[in-house]
Amino acid sequence: MTAYVFTSGGFPASPVAGDTLAINSAQYDWNGTTWQARAAAGNFSTLTTNSETAPTSPLVGDRWFNTTTGVLVQYFSDGTDSAWLDIAKVSGSSGAVGAAATGGVTAYADLAALIAVTPSTGDMALVQDINKMFVYTGTGWFLIATVTNGTPSAISGVAGSYSLSGDGTPTVITAVSTDPEGFPLTWNYAVTTGSLGSTATVSQVDNVFTITPSANEVDAGEFSITFSVTDGVTGLVTNLSEFALDFLTELTCYMWGAGGAGGFSSTGTGGGGGAAVGVFSLSGSHSVVVGEGGNSRAANAGVGPSVVGGGGYTGNLGYGGGGGGYTGVFLGSVSHANSVLIAGGGGGASYEGSHGGAGGGSDGIAGDNGLGVGGGGGSQVSGGSSLSNAGSTLLGGSSGSESDDGGSGGGGGGYYGGGAGSNSNPGSAGGGGSGYFDPAITATLYAGSGTTSGNNAESLRAGAGNGGAAGPNNGADGKVIFKYLGAVTKATGGTITNDGTYTYHTFTSSGTLAPI
Repeated sequence: MTAYVFTSGGFPASPVAGDTLAINSAQYDWNGTTWQARAAAGNFSTLTTNSETAPTSPLVGDRWFNTTTGVLVQYFSDGTDSAWLDIAKVSGSSGAVGAAATGGVTAYADLAALIAVTPSTGDMALVQDINKMFVYTGTGWFLIATVTNGTPSAISGVAGSYSLSGDGTPTVITAVSTDPEGFPLTWNYAVTTGSLGSTATVSQVDNVFTITPSANEVDAGEFSITFSVTDGVTGLVTNLSEFALDFLTELTCYMWGAGGAGGFSSTGTGGGGGAAVGVFSLSGSHSVVVGEGGNSRAANAGVGPSVVGGGGYTGNLGYGGGGGGYTGVFLGSVSHANSVLIAGGGGGASYEGSHGGAGGGSDGIAGDNGLGVGGGGGSQVSGGSSLSNAGSTLLGGSSGSESDDGGSGGGGGGYYGGGAGSNSNPGSAGGGGSGYFDPAITATLYAGSGTTSGNNAESLRAGAGNGGAAGPNNGADGKVIFKYLGAVTKATGGTITNDGTYTYHTFTSSGTLAPI
């Protein structure tokens, strides 16, 4: 073999196969017919030609798909020899020569198996234990890729818990996840705790799940669903949700505060109690306080007793009327802080004939002046004013003490109680207590008017909360009624009745309402 160097004299006149020619930094080989460019380091082509005949003057790495045979080949050269090599052929077997693979790539269990073979330039290999791809360049194996497949992202769009609608309205959940490689995802679900039974049905269209609950109360129940997604390669990604169908999701509460008592005279009447209507969920046990009507005292009857609901009492010699107690519902124990819904009690009348203020409503009504200043009505922030005993949280002011003549009326109980009438004989009337509702619930407050309770047109009232007539007469007690849809009893407490459409819990004395 002769190694020629190109000069201005031109190409060698009579080269033989195997002669080489250097033109500047390029190297050529005489193949017997023509000078063939020798591939330089880094001169690796990825051109692919589809034809019936091989491309002319190929570069190392060029690919040719033979449209006649359906075989894909690649051009390789080590500087001495060159050839089109079949890369669509599946080569090897288990063991040292590797497991069968497709696409011109031989699979090897590990690097030791790869090193054990005698490769040809252009061979490609997948080493399975490390998931790496290699190509043999003629001088050694070179890493060309790391084979990875990422797990789909965490599922979003799915809440931890759902309360299903009792009217059968479906809950539609659109789950969201993405695959890092962009592969299509497969979604599924499974009931993992409880049972669907008749409680609900589940339908699925890809990543959209529709949970349709029963509208029948007997089908109430709970279950959980695990939503899952996979790209078919990596493990499942899951998300758990809990579902509950409870037909006692809300109830309506009607209440009336107690009326104040009439005075000893023939003209002074007690104030009517306030009223309230609220809608809220029965999420736990609720204490119920039913206000007692204000206590009317005959002359020289002694100190009037305190009444349920914090109505203020009258003094030693009677004469004035006691305030009516508030009616209220409390979450847990009875306290100002636990108040959910309150209707204020009416104020008591005075001996000389001034009328007690009605209960709230938002604010209680002030008692009438007599031969003294009437007690103020309770508000949302403070008890009713008084020249003797002001109202306070859940308590109406009392008119005097054991040594007083007690001609004044007591204040009605409330969120803040009404003030007592001025401590004098024959005195003045007590103010009504205020109502209240927790801002988290939906409610309406109604103030009483004169001796008539608030919300007096409601048929469920049945005379509750009226103020006492003069003469003297006690005020009427308060009342609480809970109402919810359906004939199935969902709670305990009070007197339970059903009219075929609604279930009622009626309280005419204090107690507890608790879900079953």
